[in-house]
Amino acid sequence: MINNSQKIIPIVSFPRSGNTWLRFILANLFKSEHVKKVDYSNLNIIMPTEQKNIESSLLSKDAPIFLKEHYNYYDLNIDFDKSIYLKRDFRDVIQSYWTFHNNKEPLFFDNFNEFLRTYWSYTGTHKKHIESLNSSKISGKKIFIIEYEDLKFNPFKTVKNCLESLEINFSQDKLKIAIENSDYSILKKFKQNIFSKKEIKNFDKLMLKFDDDIVNKKLYNKILSCYLRYRFQFRKLIK
Repeated sequence: MINNSQKIIPIVSFPRSGNTWLRFILANLFKSEHVKKVDYSNLNIIMPTEQKNIESSLLSKDAPIFLKEHYNYYDLNIDFDKSIYLKRDFRDVIQSYWTFHNNKEPLFFDNFNEFLRTYWSYTGTHKKHIESLNSSKISGKKIFIIEYEDLKFNPFKTVKNCLESLEINFSQDKLKIAIENSDYSILKKFKQNIFSKKEIKNFDKLMLKFDDDIVNKKLYNKILSCYLRYRFQFRKLIK
């Protein structure tokens, strides 16, 4: 059973904003004595991605429950008092998101421009994410915002400030070790979710004319998702 000290603390972010990396750090910090090493085989058990997995979470006693969420705060169906929001510049996010998607499903989109027009189909637009964050801050919810660049250049100070602000007990010595065990070079060896960026042709020009509000998303998404699904299946058949 979840006790009062283990209330859910969602880690909200748009995809490719550092959510998994932060979860590795927190998993290494708050893991139970039953886990010697954190990797992709147990990360989602220590740091759940779904509420149904919370009861079996392998956290140390009285550690808070951190729950990964890519939905924005408007669509977040969780009662929470505290939250962490990971914020990253949209230009960096969209490049990383495209690289990720292109490696996972290389046959799905013809090019970056096509992906750019449909990227919001899973979690809504990046713009809506930021709007929901600002709205939630006004509502009085305690939200600590982590800028991706801060996490990248000074992970110890950034995570330390976050945990202290949210009044979460932790050991600074263990945090240092947790960060060392979650270093990019170590995560890259797992060969999951980390891919080298490739240059996107005409990126600056495409971004210059890009507008999140330009299309009727519900109608466009319905038509396009059907089209892409059938095209993807056809490509797989002829590959």
